[in-house]
Amino acid sequence: MPSHLERRTTTETRASDRAMPEDRTTNDRANDHASGPPMSGLPENAISVRALTKVYKGGRHAPAKEALKAVDLDIPRGSLFGLLGPNGAGKSTFINILAGLVNVALMWTYADNPPEWVPILTGAGGLFLLGASFLAMGTFVSTLTRNQIVAGILSFCLFLGMWTLGWADSPTAGPVMKAVSYLGVTSHLEDLAKGVVDLKDIVFYLSVIVFGIFLAHQSIESQRWRA
Repeated sequence: MPSHLERRTTTETRASDRAMPEDRTTNDRANDHASGPPMSGLPENAISVRALTKVYKGGRHAPAKEALKAVDLDIPRGSLFGLLGPNGAGKSTFINILAGLVNVALMWTYADNPPEWVPILTGAGGLFLLGASFLAMGTFVSTLTRNQIVAGILSFCLFLGMWTLGWADSPTAGPVMKAVSYLGVTSHLEDLAKGVVDLKDIVFYLSVIVFGIFLAHQSIESQRWRA
C-alpha cells in the first residue's frame, strides 16, 4: 500500500512540474497583453540640442562674452540628468534657453518699445495677494469638514462667488450694487495690473487674508471646546 501512494505522489508531482512552464507562459502573455503595444510616434529623446551658441553683447568697457559654444546634448525620455560645472560655465544660460526665459528677456533688449517693469511687478503682487486671499478663505472652509472632496467643492463655490461679485460694478449701478462689487476680488486687481497702486486695494486683500485666518482659528477653537 505505501508503494502505490508513493508512485501516485511522484506522478502528480511530475505532472505539476510539466504544467508550471505552461502557466508561466500564459501569465507572461497576459502581462504582455496588459502592458499594451509599445508607444510609437514619440521621439527617442526628450531634449535634443545641436550646436547651441549664445553670445552676450559687450558694452563700452566690457567685451562680448560667449556663454555657450556649439553645445550638443541628448537626454532620452524617462532619464534624469544633472548639469554640473564651475561658475560662469553657462549652466544658467543653457537652462534659461531651454525654458524659454531668454526669449522673454529679449523683449527688454531688442524691442522698439520695451515693456514697463511697474505693471509687471504690481500685477505679480496683485496675483500674490489674490492667491493669499483664496488660501486664507480655503483654510477656513477646510476646517468645517473632514472630507477633502467636500472641502474642495465648497472652496471652489466660495472662490467663484468672490470672483463674480466684481461683475456687479457698472456705471449705472446703485449704491448697493457698488458695495457688492467692492467685495469682488477681481475689481481690486484691475488697477494693480495696470501699474496703479491704490492703498484701498492692498487693504482689501490684507483684510480678506486676516479675516480668513481669523475664521479658521475660531472654527478650530470651537471644535476643540466641543471635543
